[in-house]
Amino acid sequence: MIGVGWFDHFMYCAQQADCPVLPLPNALNDAQGIAAALGQQEGRAFSTVEIVRVGQGIGAAPTKRAILDALRRFDAAPEDTTIVFLASHGMTGRQAGGEYYFLTQDVTAETLRALMGEAKSRDELMRAQKSLLSGTELTDALRRLAGRRILLIDTCQAGAAGRSSNPYALARRSASAQIALLSAARDNEQSYEYVDPKVRHGAFTYALLRSLDGRDGENGNRGLTLEQAHRSVTVQVKQNTRKVAPNATQTPVLYATPALRMSVLAEFKSPEPGHKVDKISLAR
Repeated sequence: MIGVGWFDHFMYCAQQADCPVLPLPNALNDAQGIAAALGQQEGRAFSTVEIVRVGQGIGAAPTKRAILDALRRFDAAPEDTTIVFLASHGMTGRQAGGEYYFLTQDVTAETLRALMGEAKSRDELMRAQKSLLSGTELTDALRRLAGRRILLIDTCQAGAAGRSSNPYALARRSASAQIALLSAARDNEQSYEYVDPKVRHGAFTYALLRSLDGRDGENGNRGLTLEQAHRSVTVQVKQNTRKVAPNATQTPVLYATPALRMSVLAEFKSPEPGHKVDKISLAR
């Protein structure tokens, strides 16, 4: 579970109206919440659950290096499921295709300027990307793992990580791999917080949490597949967006093969005798 709550190089501008990167304290709550919800599926949807946390105060500091190191330490067998959950700011660059980038704790102003087209050379752009986690790097880190791999991304513009027209997209780079992406928003949309400030979660993550414990009411006491989770969070997120920003849109997007869409994320009752369960590894 990976959550980025604040950004070292923007700590002193957080109170200014033009601060380019604001803190996201709810991102850490999101990471903890998803970890807890999936942890409760041990012995239900999954035989065992192993959790890795990366985030301020909940694990290693969420720098780009720490996130990639955590992903490289994963080991999964063909029958396992690896779920990577990420919450932070996200954006697309202005290079051809518009690659998706996840903002890490050590992102800098120079990095953002280069990403938005102000780099004077390719070398300058490459240096700037050292504090950003690209969709390509994220996908490549998962491609080496066996079994099912599911990305859950709660950031703005997260749909760009799977957009098929993007040459860097998961949908094109992993066409033959068992990798799925459920994003909080399309590639041109923001990802909003939940409308009630007492609920300290992003709208997408809170909807996912409700689905994982059966509170959305869609699946009763049966179970929750990735496809069902997508349908459920889409309804809940759209309802929240109308309350927060009536003229805006936020649309969760699922990129997955038909088989991956049927992957079980949660069981709401004990599995019947003979029911096959998997080991699951979690990262956000």
